[in-house]
Amino acid sequence: MLPSGSTLHKEDFDPHAGKQEIESAQSVVNPSHTTTIQALKDKYGLNIDIPKEPVSITLQDGDSILVAEHNLPRLSENRHYSTEEIDNANIRFYKYTLSHRAQVDKH
Repeated sequence: MLPSGSTLHKEDFDPHAGKQEIESAQSVVNPSHTTTIQALKDKYGLNIDIPKEPVSITLQDGDSILVAEHNLPRLSENRHYSTEEIDNANIRFYKYTLSHRAQVDKH
């Protein structure tokens, strides 16, 4: 959830240089995305915790979120990504940082 009047700043994020930041962050990964998280582990060596239940968060001024965007296909039930699919996947990481600008009262 984002506070009213807030802005998100988006920047590219290097998962190799930022591995420690990724692995130490509070994970809010949806538990239904275990195959995608496994693909990130296979491709980048990332160890990302997967909560047992979906997590809700509220971001505050200065907080950041890390997002992985990929072109991996949707999976049918009980199917996993092949090594070839993971190797050929275009996966980009972004860091979004929240800033809240106070509104000026014009009275």
